[in-house]
Amino acid sequence: MLEDAGIEFEVVEPEIDEKKIRALAPSDTPLLISFEKAKAVAKLINEPAIIIACDQVIGCCNRVLEKPRDAKEVQEWYQMYTSGDVVYYMNGITVHNTETGEYLSAKEIAIANFTFIPEEFTEEQIRKGVVFDCSGAIDDEVQEKYATIIKGSKDSTIGLPLKFVMDMVKKVKKAPDESFELFHNRPEFKKAAERFNAFGPLGVTAEDHEGIGSTPPKILLDNPGKTKGELMTSEEIKDWFKESEEQIAEFSKDEYADNAFAKSALPRVQQNLELSRSYLSSIGKLP
Repeated sequence: MLEDAGIEFEVVEPEIDEKKIRALAPSDTPLLISFEKAKAVAKLINEPAIIIACDQVIGCCNRVLEKPRDAKEVQEWYQMYTSGDVVYYMNGITVHNTETGEYLSAKEIAIANFTFIPEEFTEEQIRKGVVFDCSGAIDDEVQEKYATIIKGSKDSTIGLPLKFVMDMVKKVKKAPDESFELFHNRPEFKKAAERFNAFGPLGVTAEDHEGIGSTPPKILLDNPGKTKGELMTSEEIKDWFKESEEQIAEFSKDEYADNAFAKSALPRVQQNLELSRSYLSSIGKLP
């Protein structure tokens, strides 16, 4: 894809064990893996470069899927994709400028619907074996034949959202990016950003997410004008607080002292926890 866009590049395999890299929230794992990939590649090169590292997981029916371990998982997942729920392609991207030392990490999501996947096709996919190297067992063939993208782009579904990545590259190269500046000056962005900063992630709507250019969670897309805090049950709120507190405790450990991702994520998680606590109290839903 980079080659088709006329971009010169070199593939460097990072020397890491991806299975040992896990975030407390499974959907954040691609972001963490992409960051570790970028760090590992930086150790292997000795000249100025822009490193692009990506990772992807698939989300469906409240499950997060990586590469299938066996034929049974391929069969199970293909049936799940056609159950009526949407499929999320959750991409983690890290761009690193080795000359300046700057890292930039971000998440990007595409969404698709799948039609019925015949058993004969599933068996053929298993026989070929390509799907065992693909997140969620979704390779180009199953994507082309049975998926309809409803949010995002084709390159997002294969784990390399080109425009999104090139915007990140511009930022770490410190090149002028007028479109980025114009976007951040829009009234919709400023209004949405104010709400995020005032109420945290549980106090914003799908419209707010779209205002800052992020993909709204499905629960918000299905309930326009509502916040996640308004829609969550008491048990879901308790689980959200527990997960946030566990993440803070994990990233506060000495072993993360030199981890740039953890150092940048920790204050954000702490702030979101406090903002969400205040917001839920204001609407009478604080556990």
